[in-house]
Amino acid sequence: MKKAKRYISLILIAVLALSCLAALAACDKKDDGHRLVEQETIYYINTKDSKVKNFPLGVALDKNNSMLILRPDGTATFRLQTIKGLRAALELFNLDVEGTDLSIILNMLYEYLPGLDFTDLSKTLEVFEGGLKIKLLGIDPANEELQAMFTYIAETGTLPAQLIIPDGFGLEINTTYYIKDVKSGYSGITYTGIYMGNSHEDGEPFLMFDLTTDEKGQPLVIMDYEIINLYILASPRAAE
Repeated sequence: MKKAKRYISLILIAVLALSCLAALAACDKKDDGHRLVEQETIYYINTKDSKVKNFPLGVALDKNNSMLILRPDGTATFRLQTIKGLRAALELFNLDVEGTDLSIILNMLYEYLPGLDFTDLSKTLEVFEGGLKIKLLGIDPANEELQAMFTYIAETGTLPAQLIIPDGFGLEINTTYYIKDVKSGYSGITYTGIYMGNSHEDGEPFLMFDLTTDEKGQPLVIMDYEIINLYILASPRAAE
């Protein structure tokens, strides 16, 4: 029970925390040595091996709708979307999520997203989708039950006893990207990164993926954010 409670809390935290990371990219700064893909490439999330705080994301993420898309025009889409019927599946566990602390994540969101107000879902969607191009999926502002849950979260900083999870809930980031090779001054090894969003004043965007290959030499994308213990693997494949 405690494991299941922690798991669904982490799914929500991961979505909100990724919103924070995307919001951090504030200043547009040109970088030399960047390149783009020659044709549209889709990297599907490996839901089996991707984890948040060592909990597998496979039971929650839709493996055909969670992906990273790179386009030759310099635009990219990163989407994490939960499976349909997740709420019903989780209800079988009779989860007790009441009181799960979200205050740290909420404070980060309020700091980096001026005007954010979870007590008004219409305004919340407007702030996310406005200049930041962050889309919260499955959120219907007209859903009174959902609005009541977000209002409770905003006022208490915790999850309510009854957790509402809309079908298709998730996050989609639509922004620009570039690919760049960086040589480590310590090891001398050259790494390839996919950088999404505008650059921070110190030089690089905050959303970054490692572009490498697996043991078979096939392309592999890795997102590893220790701050939220989120580890995501993605590779090209045909949708199932």
